[in-house]
Amino acid sequence: MLLEAGTAAVLVTYCEAYAAIRGEPALVQWDDNFETITTRFISQVSEW
Repeated sequence: MLLEAGTAAVLVTYCEAYAAIRGEPALVQWDDNFETITTRFISQVSEW
C-alpha cells in the first residue's frame, strides 16, 4: 500500500501522462468494452 504522499505522486503522474489521450473516442470505447468484459468475467467467476 502507498502512503498518502505516494498516492498523491502517482495520481499527479497519471494525470500528466494520460491527460492528452483520455478524451480520445477510440480509447473511451476501448475502456467501455473492457469494463463490460471485466464485469461479466467477475460475475462468472463469482458464481463458479
